[in-house]
Amino acid sequence: MRHLGWFDIFRLGLVQAGIGAIVVLTTSTLNRIMVVELALPASLSGALAALYYLVQ
Repeated sequence: MRHLGWFDIFRLGLVQAGIGAIVVLTTSTLNRIMVVELALPASLSGALAALYYLVQ
């Protein structure tokens, strides 16, 4: 079994940070579009974000 060094752990962390940044940008954009532009209730946007984390 291969030993993970600090560099490998850092690389894995970078992947997680990148995915997190993409999720934050997507969620905030969808929230803005749904609430401000489409005049949908904010609870619907929050429920969809919660559903994403619930399924995950």
